Amino acid sequence: MVSQIWKFLKHFDFNAVRSGKFPFSEIEREVLPSLATLNGPTTEVVLFFDVHACTDITGFGIIGHALEMATGRGVQIFMQYKKLPFYSAALDMYKKGENTGSNKTNQKLVVTKLKLSLTSAEEELLYVSQTSGGILLSLPEKQADDFLAKLAGNRVARSVKIGQVEEAEAGVVVR
Repeated sequence: MVSQIWKFLKHFDFNAVRSGKFPFSEIEREVLPSLATLNGPTTEVVLFFDVHACTDITGFGIIGHALEMATGRGVQIFMQYKKLPFYSAALDMYKKGENTGSNKTNQKLVVTKLKLSLTSAEEELLYVSQTSGGILLSLPEKQADDFLAKLAGNRVARSVKIGQVEEAEAGVVVR
């Protein structure tokens, strides 16, 4: 299971700037370059690998789209929370009370198929809807390192292995 960094929290970050909880200089440095990156370079690399499932990360957040993949394939996805490519200030913004309007709805969509052991602020980051999000995909474990190297060679920043897929009842586990 590999995730390209999400061009994450577009509305969330800008809302945080408006409310005074996040400096615009941080958006300029970390968020805007990612928002300007297209998924085309990732698509060029994907064509050379045995991708089992793939989705963009948009309105349902990473967890909603991961569940969509798990349900479609009849598998369980295990994600490592510490490997998820959040922006550096994202968790701090949630701790300061910044939120999006879609989190509650997205949480209701996945709650019965989700197992978590996170703080409430950490959990909230999983539900954030995205505008122009990155890509979440599944490919054979033995191809993951080569895939990540090829992405890096194709100027795709911050792509990481975030977990694994196992044959089990469809759902998502985040550790």
